[in-house]
Amino acid sequence: MSSPSPVVRAARTSRWAAATVVLAALVAGCANNGLPESATAQGEEVTSLWGIFLWLAVAVAALIWLLTAYVVISSMRRRRRDGDDAVPRQKQYNTRLEVVYTAIPLVLVGVLFWMTTAVNAELDNVSDAPDLTVEVIGFQWQWQFRYPTQELVPDGPLVVSGSPSGPQGYPELVLPVGATVRFELTADDVIHSFWVPEFLEKRDLIPGVDESPSNVIEVEVTRAGTWTGRCAEYCGLNHWQMAFTVRAVPADEFADWVRVSQAQSQPMVAGSVPGTTATTNPVSGA
Repeated sequence: MSSPSPVVRAARTSRWAAATVVLAALVAGCANNGLPESATAQGEEVTSLWGIFLWLAVAVAALIWLLTAYVVISSMRRRRRDGDDAVPRQKQYNTRLEVVYTAIPLVLVGVLFWMTTAVNAELDNVSDAPDLTVEVIGFQWQWQFRYPTQELVPDGPLVVSGSPSGPQGYPELVLPVGATVRFELTADDVIHSFWVPEFLEKRDLIPGVDESPSNVIEVEVTRAGTWTGRCAEYCGLNHWQMAFTVRAVPADEFADWVRVSQAQSQPMVAGSVPGTTATTNPVSGA
């Protein structure tokens, strides 16, 4: 038997190389089940729930594919041959089997629904006295972060007109590690959405419902780091530039940052946005 030609060997090598690259990409996507590494205690709950959903779905899919393969292979082995005119045994129904494959999905869905409800309740739970409260104000097309207890509105990049070139920098949200932080979310123009991928939670800022529990979330940051947050709800022409930076630091470093920022920032005025008056709309200036 002659050996494959160089062209054939090259073609086979290319196919194996392509398959290896695809497999490597798939395996890389499986890190942490495809989610960002959580930076909050609440995010760990979401990660755990997602892992259960994912691997249960993989198990169910594998079972279905195995049963499908069994049926196909069995059918091919038992296919009708010439001269075989016998009528196969007829099976119209199987009550036990039908009860089983109806009950199992119902039980699985019920358990997953209960687990999802429990995690959602944990995410919606807010404490009576958080360690830190941050007022998050979203507007076209930027963010402002206010620390009412510290009477602090940090100075930072602000873009209200939305120039095509985009902002030169992003507002910074500084948080202490290990503290329970409450975000009170407000919007005065359109719906925005507060989203930090590493928090594994997203919440809409809905105008007119500022006091609603749906506009309040709490997180406990578990590790130091710097991440990028974004508006995850299309809010107009320059929605793409509505980003911010999150910086989580140790508690003592946060206290130092507060002292320095208080000395440098403008006085906190209720309802105001940097560069505007308390009665000025941050977008139109009216």
